[in-house]
Amino acid sequence: VTANMWGIPWVARDVGQRFAEMARRLGADRDIDVVGLQEMWDDDARREFLRQLAEHFPHQVDFHTEHQRSGLVIVSRRPFVDSPRFVPFRATGKWWKPWTGEWWGGKGVGAVRIDAGAAQPWVFTTHLHACYEDSEEACNHGDEYGEYRLDQLQQLRDAVDEIAGVESAIVLGDFNFTR
Repeated sequence: VTANMWGIPWVARDVGQRFAEMARRLGADRDIDVVGLQEMWDDDARREFLRQLAEHFPHQVDFHTEHQRSGLVIVSRRPFVDSPRFVPFRATGKWWKPWTGEWWGGKGVGAVRIDAGAAQPWVFTTHLHACYEDSEEACNHGDEYGEYRLDQLQQLRDAVDEIAGVESAIVLGDFNFTR
């Protein structure tokens, strides 16, 4: 499962309440083994969310604090086999457009290997650059950040190839593509 939490400090509303509801729903669904989360940038809400999930998803990697300020988290009912890995994106937004948040977001690719019995897949989570155009059509054809997303998508592919190689891989994320 993947979930985009929209937990941007000073911008998102009711972050704590939304995170608490998501923790309640995830904890109640026994069919979910692993979750990749994006936009977990609010430190207090993220820490509380992970605390609330710990009983149901005891295996957690917070790429925000352990690696960068990525806003990425993976939680699992199953144990991790290898140490988590994080690959930061080269293209991370435009510093002269701070209202987008992309330049300080620290986006990239987080990965951890899960013990799923006979299988031990790598699970990846990522969050590609957003489109800030007003229409879906504009995002599909020529928005100013399209090249960023394409570069990030290539980096994601390279990270999966390098980290997982020929082993099983599950890729979760917010790809910010409309088609």
